[in-house]
Amino acid sequence: VSIFENVGQNPNGNNPMAIEINIPTTTIDSNFNLANINGPGVIGKIAIKMNDANDTELQGLNLQVFYDDKSSPDINIPIAYFFGAGQQRAAYKSLPIGTDSNDGLYCYWPMPFKKSILVRLHNTTVSPIDINSAKIEYELKSLDHHTCYLHAVENTTVNSGDIYHTILSTNGQGHYVGDLLYVGQDSNSFYMLEGDDVIYSDDELVQYGTGLEDTYNGGAYYNWVAIQQDEPEGSRPHFAARALSGILYVNKAETSRADQYRWRIADCIPFTESIEVNVECRYSINGAHWRSVGFWYELPYLLADLNEDGIVDLQDFSNFASHWRDSDCGFADLTGDSIVDEADLVELADSWPH
Repeated sequence: VSIFENVGQNPNGNNPMAIEINIPTTTIDSNFNLANINGPGVIGKIAIKMNDANDTELQGLNLQVFYDDKSSPDINIPIAYFFGAGQQRAAYKSLPIGTDSNDGLYCYWPMPFKKSILVRLHNTTVSPIDINSAKIEYELKSLDHHTCYLHAVENTTVNSGDIYHTILSTNGQGHYVGDLLYVGQDSNSFYMLEGDDVIYSDDELVQYGTGLEDTYNGGAYYNWVAIQQDEPEGSRPHFAARALSGILYVNKAETSRADQYRWRIADCIPFTESIEVNVECRYSINGAHWRSVGFWYELPYLLADLNEDGIVDLQDFSNFASHWRDSDCGFADLTGDSIVDEADLVELADSWPH
């Protein structure tokens, strides 16, 4: 209740174990490291203040996150789309991400890491970009074997007869926690919002929605049709932000647009092998622009890789065998049924060798 009554504040509260990194006004020419931390630990807050940034700067500065000394980032998204900032979008507060705080743009999604984490701002333009300040809060702590890492991906579609815009398609094990979706077309029509969300987990259809705006909890085209007079933003609002979903900009004119978000926290969608998150774009006109940022948590290794060295081999089997029939050994319980038994052995064999 307290978290929902204080949206925009860090859900972690005042953590006495948290370590804070404060970065003053800085000009970024190419790359600037906000944090480079050896683990294990968890980043609980990233905040970036860019008071006078224009749309070109917000779209040209990427937030990058590198886990465990990897050479390529698992998050590499323009500030504008990762946070939902700029381009006439309203300043807003939601539980995990927002643009309206004393620290500016904020992200409270927990970012666990085992070995290390590098958080970087990467300037993709030819001109320097200023930030007013930045802040990182993290805690050094041990993490269990089932800890997943936060990932995010940006995808774009320019509709040319496509059926779907794909928000996320990945292999692995984890859970999907939501997205921001930006849609625009040169047409005085909201028919683009008729597309359904279609989600497959482990190749099984687990969700088939009833319309794009319904998925983001904004029925009747975000109160532009079949208008409800008792909505707090009134009829035909240009924005309406809530803790777990909202519309950051909506308009219907010669150019129609809808920028929205939905977070799936209590209703996250788990997957053990793969997940595919699509939304139908077939009802938008050719040339319509679809852009999304999907967020998910994923195990950084196979669950059967018990010693976390990147390969399932005899060492893992030895580890597994030493806990045979144990009922209190979470990391060797590969099926989650609270005992290490034949079912877990099958899971280990399915990953062998890998």
